Amino acid sequence: MRFVENAGAATLGVVLFRSGDQVDVYLGDGWVRRTSASAVTPLDAAPPEPLSAIAADARVFVGLKNGDRVRYQDGSGKVRSAVLVDKCRYGAIVANDEQRLIGVGFRKLWPLPSPDLT
Repeated sequence: MRFVENAGAATLGVVLFRSGDQVDVYLGDGWVRRTSASAVTPLDAAPPEPLSAIAADARVFVGLKNGDRVRYQDGSGKVRSAVLVDKCRYGAIVANDEQRLIGVGFRKLWPLPSPDLT
């Protein structure tokens, strides 16, 4: 999406969270800006890297629901399984197989693949 801060000045970004008229926009390099929904417009084309990777991860995160089995990347880089307990703006609380609660950013959280039933 395109984020317009001032008349004529626009920046590319990714919407991470929306609540009512407030939108949180990732602008790159770890910067997030809260603005009004009227200050953002969709892009006509795919965003450039690395914003396209952020946008893809955000789309995956939006599809996750509380109670879903998920995979997450822990602090050591290992991918583990868990249950999504609660989503927040930029991540979630998951319960791992040992029933420990862990906070995970949306970029390190994915749905658990469905087992092949055929």
